[in-house]
Amino acid sequence: MSEIRRSKAKPTHWSIPLTAPAFTPLQEQQERNELSHEDREYLRNELYGTEVPLNVSEDKEEELIRQFDECVKNLCNGSIEQTPRSEYCDTRAYLEALEVCPNIVNQETYPIMFLRATNYDVEAAASRLMAHWKVRKDIFGERAFLPITLDGAMKEDLDEVKRGFMTVLPEDEHGRPVVLLDRVGSTCSSTYQRASYLRTLWYMFHCVAVQPKYQKTGYVFLLNLIDWEPHKCNDRIGAKMCFVIIRECVPMKLKAYHATYGSKQTPVKIVEPHIRQMQGRDIRLHLVHHYGTHEDNLKSLEKFGLHKKDLPECVGGDFGLEEHMRWLEEQHEVEKLWSGRHSDMS
Repeated sequence: MSEIRRSKAKPTHWSIPLTAPAFTPLQEQQERNELSHEDREYLRNELYGTEVPLNVSEDKEEELIRQFDECVKNLCNGSIEQTPRSEYCDTRAYLEALEVCPNIVNQETYPIMFLRATNYDVEAAASRLMAHWKVRKDIFGERAFLPITLDGAMKEDLDEVKRGFMTVLPEDEHGRPVVLLDRVGSTCSSTYQRASYLRTLWYMFHCVAVQPKYQKTGYVFLLNLIDWEPHKCNDRIGAKMCFVIIRECVPMKLKAYHATYGSKQTPVKIVEPHIRQMQGRDIRLHLVHHYGTHEDNLKSLEKFGLHKKDLPECVGGDFGLEEHMRWLEEQHEVEKLWSGRHSDMS
């Protein structure tokens, strides 16, 4: 059984050992300094929602899908020569899904999602598809082959889903979806279970990734670490898998990653270099830190098109459990309609 599904965490979770690999602030600065001027401008535009989206014609997309299908075929039969781009690029779960649930593969992981997520890099998109199914199987087990819906693969995780520590917030002012992870509320609990936590995060990403509009706009990720005490509630494996999901699996492009803290002297500083190492380059480059009081954080987030009325209560916003439950009810209705439509088609 996967290490992910086997765990049942206790109130004091796994700490990050000081000997764990680290990525220092100096290394992070050097990483940014090595970017070209064009890359810096592109990154800045992504963070602030002012980038010009890629304009790819339908004919070009159809041609890229054909190339993608050929690349996937080559990956699966072992004829592709170069090394896969991700260590999670394992074809076994994908091939199993094709056998067990081909309709789910076609409906939830269709090619254009992965092409748009990788700026139409065919090989990166094919690698991401394989990683998606490998990690999905690791996290969900046999439920990976059910629809990612509240009545399907998420049926046993409804308690975690309803807690509201992970949710889809209203769009930012640039029309991009915002996925929230309140690390404090979700992991600092005696009821915390890693597998359910990761499945719930996966579900939130899935809800937005299946929408064509968001495949084009990309998404914003908001991580709340205000009052987070890593020595009390730090699940190193769970944290690593969160970054793997974002970096390797989500069929949607990360545009901005905002992390909120209460103070620059927060205990998170102790483990931050180790967290940076787990994040990987793409997440680090899209990461913006926000420190201070709720008022300070709200003012800082507003510069990026994130407004108080649409932000969660944990950072001082107006979006609370009532709003989360309302979103969840609407999402459930959408899923039932979607399920009925595809049942009829089948």
